[in-house]
Amino acid sequence: MAEREEVSCLPIRITCNNEASSAPDPTSKHMDSHNGMMPHGKSGRKMSTYIIFLTLFASMTSVMAGYCIGAISGAVLFIIQNLHISAQQEELLMASLVLISIVGNMIAGHLADAIGRRNTMAFAAIVCLIGSMIMGISPSFSILLTGRLLTGISVGSVYVIVPLYIAEISPPEIRGTLISFPEISLNFGILLGYLSGYLLSGLPSNINWRIMLSLGAFPAILLICGLPLIPESPRWLVVKGRLDEARRFLIKISTDKEDADQRLEDIIVAAEKAKRSLDSDENFRNAKHFSSRSEHTVPLLDYEVGGPKRSVWHELLWPNAAVRRILIVAMLYQFFNQASGVPAVLYYSPSIFAAAGIKSTNGDLGSTVIVGFSKTVFVLVATIFVDRTGRRSLLFISGLGMCTSMAILGAAFLCLNNSQFIVGLSTVPAGISSVMAVVSTCSFVAFFSIGFGPICNLLLAELFPLKIRAQGMSLSMVINRSIGGLISLSFLTISTAVTLPGVFFIFALISACSVIFVYTLVPETTGKTLEEIK
Repeated sequence: MAEREEVSCLPIRITCNNEASSAPDPTSKHMDSHNGMMPHGKSGRKMSTYIIFLTLFASMTSVMAGYCIGAISGAVLFIIQNLHISAQQEELLMASLVLISIVGNMIAGHLADAIGRRNTMAFAAIVCLIGSMIMGISPSFSILLTGRLLTGISVGSVYVIVPLYIAEISPPEIRGTLISFPEISLNFGILLGYLSGYLLSGLPSNINWRIMLSLGAFPAILLICGLPLIPESPRWLVVKGRLDEARRFLIKISTDKEDADQRLEDIIVAAEKAKRSLDSDENFRNAKHFSSRSEHTVPLLDYEVGGPKRSVWHELLWPNAAVRRILIVAMLYQFFNQASGVPAVLYYSPSIFAAAGIKSTNGDLGSTVIVGFSKTVFVLVATIFVDRTGRRSLLFISGLGMCTSMAILGAAFLCLNNSQFIVGLSTVPAGISSVMAVVSTCSFVAFFSIGFGPICNLLLAELFPLKIRAQGMSLSMVINRSIGGLISLSFLTISTAVTLPGVFFIFALISACSVIFVYTLVPETTGKTLEEIK
């Protein structure tokens, strides 16, 4: 990532005899001519298999978070019956997870830098386990809300730490695909949450919702047991000066030891270029002459509060021009990610479908499952194309599709309300309008899932430089969770004030603005290493 003193974004090679650095030889047997990609063969397949295994395991954390998000959608129908909560309490229950996840975002950013990416995932799993068990045994709304708040902290942590970890272990040629895995897993977890509501709806109303919410503990237990077996991020290890540990991991994912050394040197160079808080480059000069037989523990980046010159938060709150542009893109992206209406669809889809004329509980929950299925399937589309067509192309398609879908959804409810504002709408049969509402809702989440959903964490992990990556992503996620919480907390109230069609047309307008944002501000990062991206 570009800093004021940086003059090049090309990868460079460090030689042990302090000779001048030079660009990698495109004819080298370890690299091809495109961004240092590794050759195909047995070693490449071995590397890919190991990286994919780590990605899938880390993505289980997103399954856990997605289940917590989706399960409440069906459970709340029975919580209302069993605990007799009011409409305001329902809004608070829905929004509490999103709002408190801001705390999780901030905690995760700090913990990721302090104790590592892997241990932060363990923290998220433990908190989710406790919260899920509390919700399952809660005798009152206040206890239920307490458990919900704990799971919200866990979910907020997951949003930051999982894409961060995967971005830092992934090779550039498949990074976009791999960082889509958490979004796939999140949507799969949401779908499982919807399915649990549908499948358990036949049980007594004082039992079924408790089982739905308690099941979130299951993936948390698996994660707690398995996380000690996966390695720490090599970039975090470099930041902490634990170069031998980083090298051992890089050897596992590289073609040979020389390739691993090159990767390690590139990460060290990027770390030094991000470090502007030290007075001299003595530590860096020492770090360049690493040996696999010696243990280095000199941190390359001192970004604790109270560091020599500029802390991470100083970089973020008083940024230079390059960081300021990154922050603008990150904050606006997170705004459009939520303000397009996704929280309303995810949390209130049973209420939306009931308003569309689907009156039975099973019908509402079944339609919600269809929405979850659509969301999950179309994330796979993003996974296939994100490294082929690029980030910007998918974001264009996503924004246009969300805008069109929300406009159609608003028109469907105008038909259902026998609106006279648009000639002909009042004559559309109610059955057709109900189908339009379900189809447009599914298409909305589908278009969201091919662009603005999965690319969010990928793009931000790529844009933020190493020094401020964890804290920068957590800060941007505060905007995401704040907007999402505001929509979740006020959707029922606003839809009463301006009607459902009015709300959906507002969402359509915001989605249209997101297309302009992508065109004017979002850069293309496809195919570049994290050290190359300016």
